[in-house]
Formats: sequence, structure tokens, C-alpha cells
Amino acid sequence: MKTEQTTAPIGNSAKLIGEPAGMLRIFSAMVYDGLLIVGCLVALGFVAFALNAAQPIREGWKLQLLRLAMLALWGGFYAYFCSRQGQTLGMRAWKLVLSDGSGHAPAFGRVLWRWAIALGLALAPFTLLWLSAVLTIEQRGTLYAALLLPLPLIYGSAYLSPQKRSLIDILSRTQLLRVQQNPYPKIKRSKKHVS
Repeated sequence: MKTEQTTAPIGNSAKLIGEPAGMLRIFSAMVYDGLLIVGCLVALGFVAFALNAAQPIREGWKLQLLRLAMLALWGGFYAYFCSRQGQTLGMRAWKLVLSDGSGHAPAFGRVLWRWAIALGLALAPFTLLWLSAVLTIEQRGTLYAALLLPLPLIYGSAYLSPQKRSLIDILSRTQLLRVQQNPYPKIKRSKKHVS
């Protein structure tokens, strides 16, 4: 099946021809970026540990501050790279570009909104886990099955939409495009000769 190609200028670059990204490619980029983010979060944890006189942070305002810093790092990583270049490192490896409705790299606020929507949709069923303490064993099985619901709801809409846009794309007015080549070529550094 032939997919419709979209013309999308990204940043200051020439117009790119892209088509809606496939789910396998999107999930692969998510795993790649997830590994990078976990590394950044571990580094943040080491810094927090060192600042806390080499004692683990287990409770109180320091724990809340650490959680807030982790969320800010996660969202900031995504929003910074996607608003600057239209892609994160994982998206670059899989030749994906995030585009706003006009085909440019979306603004920082819009990318942050996209991240918040994705986080909210993915974590919504986990709030049901709080109910698991009052449920019987049979009811818990149904609850645990409900934890998998976000994936088809979030990404299944891409198969129903004529433009192949997921629920996150629709709500944030952005779209992930697959491009033939990355919009930002590698920078060739010249070797300095010492005389």
C-alpha cells in the first residue's frame, strides 16, 4: 500500500519529502531514546546522591525535588532536541522527524505539550493500580489487562486516520515523518595542521 508523502521544511533546511512513520520505527526510536534518558537519569541520581552527603534520598522534600528534577530532565531532553532540530538522537538514527502542521520543527512549548500528552495517556491506567488494594484476585487480572489499553488507543488511531496520525499527533497537532535522509547532515570537521 502506497502512503501519501508530505512535504515538510524542517528548521532552516530545504523542504523534505517524508511519509508518516511506521509504528515499528517509532517504537525503535523510543527504545533508543529511552536508553539515553535512563543514562541521564542515573547521572542525575549520582549527582543527587553526592549532594546529599553520600546518603540515599528516601523521603521528604529532597525526594520530591529529585522526582521533579527527573521529570524535568526527561521532558526537557525531548522538548529541547525536537524543537531545535525536529528530532532526538533516537529519531535521527531511525530517520524520523517531528513536524508541526506547517511542516517545520515544532516550537518548544508544542513539543513539551506533546510529551505531556504522551506521558498522561501512557500513565493514566497506572492510576488504576491504586485501586488494586481493594480489589479481589479476579478483579486484579482485569485491571492488569487494562494497563495495556493505552498502546492500541494511542497508536492504533494511526491505522484509522487517513493521514496516519496517532492520538498524540492529533492532540498535539504534530506528526512524526519518516524521511529518506536526515535533514541535518553530519558536520565534517577539518583537521587543523600544526606547522
